[in-house]
Amino acid sequence: MESFVEYIKLLESRIETLENYHNNTPEPLPEPETNEMFLSYYPFWKTGDLDVSKYTHLTLCFLDLNEDGTIDWSKIDKINVEHNNKGISVGGWNDSEKVKRILNNHKDKVINQLVLDCIERGYKYISWDIEYPDTNLWIQGILNTTKSQIKLNNSDMKICVAAGVWFGHLDKYKGCSNYIDWIEIMAYDTPVKNINGYVDSSYKQCLDMGFKKEKIIMGISFDKNGDNIDTVEYKKKMVKDTGIGGLMVWE
Repeated sequence: MESFVEYIKLLESRIETLENYHNNTPEPLPEPETNEMFLSYYPFWKTGDLDVSKYTHLTLCFLDLNEDGTIDWSKIDKINVEHNNKGISVGGWNDSEKVKRILNNHKDKVINQLVLDCIERGYKYISWDIEYPDTNLWIQGILNTTKSQIKLNNSDMKICVAAGVWFGHLDKYKGCSNYIDWIEIMAYDTPVKNINGYVDSSYKQCLDMGFKKEKIIMGISFDKNGDNIDTVEYKKKMVKDTGIGGLMVWE
């Protein structure tokens, strides 16, 4: 395999249209020979098979937090999938407000237990999917506490964020580059007509905020409001042309 981009082309060659993507049963693909990240989310409600071996990283989502600051793993425990590089995501579009409220009341309790649980369960990274943080200082506090707890427990677990681009939310991650190992840009699900310009500006904004290009992961969405084929091709080309860290897939 010559490159990560060529590998993605093989994947897309099995897709006749985005609309019938989930009805297709692709043939097995060769393993990608690449250092770029190819990450996929795996939600607890997902049905059907996904060949997770083709991804470098697999993020299980979304972990439930209780109002008293305890953690509920019951939904995640229903996901029966094996992968050598699994992470756990906290938040998501529907639960971000709830997660923010709980963290405001029980930040240390939640993060201390989250780190301990993830170490015990063998997760390789924690993904904070707070899609619309209140302020820069607020999300920096969450990330700094997470990083401190990981260090306190002598773990090499990684930290990442899934960052929404809509309505200026990406601005909230200014000053966060030293706390995380990568940032996933959710440059999709938008009414913006010039989607390629939207993608470009998101990438450049991350650079301006101090993120090294290797830490920037561009998101691709295959859901009903997600990317069309032209946009997918554009994002694939961005990986090749800019040397960013890779691609994240939301299905």
